Amino acid sequence: MVNGVWTALWTPTDTKGGVIVDAVKGHVEFLKKAGVSGILVCGSTGEFTRLSLKVKLELISCVKKYAGTLPLFVNISDSIFGNVKELARQAKNVGADGVLVLPPSYYEMAQEDIAAYFIVVSSFTEDLPFFLYNFPECVRNHIELETVRRLVDQIPLAGIKHSGSNFSYVQDLASIKSKTPFSVFVGAEDKLPEALQMGAVGSIGGLSNAIPELIIDFFNKLKEGKDYSDTKEKIEKIRKVISSLHFPYNVKALMQARGLETGTVKIPCSRSTLSAQEATVKELENYLY
Repeated sequence: MVNGVWTALWTPTDTKGGVIVDAVKGHVEFLKKAGVSGILVCGSTGEFTRLSLKVKLELISCVKKYAGTLPLFVNISDSIFGNVKELARQAKNVGADGVLVLPPSYYEMAQEDIAAYFIVVSSFTEDLPFFLYNFPECVRNHIELETVRRLVDQIPLAGIKHSGSNFSYVQDLASIKSKTPFSVFVGAEDKLPEALQMGAVGSIGGLSNAIPELIIDFFNKLKEGKDYSDTKEKIEKIRKVISSLHFPYNVKALMQARGLETGTVKIPCSRSTLSAQEATVKELENYLY
């Protein structure tokens, strides 16, 4: 079973929306050197909803090329069902180590339909480890516990990534995975103490794009039963500094403060938001250095 600190990779794009290959290469090498356990490409931090299918396919291939033997997950979620199939095919072609799938977004769905959707998608991901991805605040549709119970009996479920604010969900999953083992990851890296205590095996989050050493140190101290208070305080300080920015602009500011290439904005945003990002970057630079 996979575990540890995984990075939900940022996607650096140019003014035409294309992948900045050199930026991806440099970032992946930075993460490998830091010692992350793996990478998730086309995730929420990577703004996958703002990327075309062509860009996603290119990105998956690009990240795999530079990740080498570092484990790679691919979020194959898409509002167009045919694209989900294409992304699954690409994940298999590059030799990804697993796929994540969100419930369909925008329209509210019955839990029976969400389960049916996952069953069909899992049928064409073949032997790739299959992870559910629960993020109800962004997707609108929540993967309820009964749906998870139904699915573990019908598909080879490798795990679940939970990025929702309802953290008790992680605890509630324990009763299901005690009978049918699967991995549970959380998106909130600063909540690792609570998550690990509830049975999670690690995180797949955005902060480790920029501060992987700190998140890894946090995780290792927790696993080894060492004092993690100093590390937790540093992470909380960073969280506080970036809290004025919406996700994923907060991750972008943190990356810029570390000197990492983030590319251009993928959709227009206000001058006030850009100013807030600039101010946050400066404050982070003062704190980090």
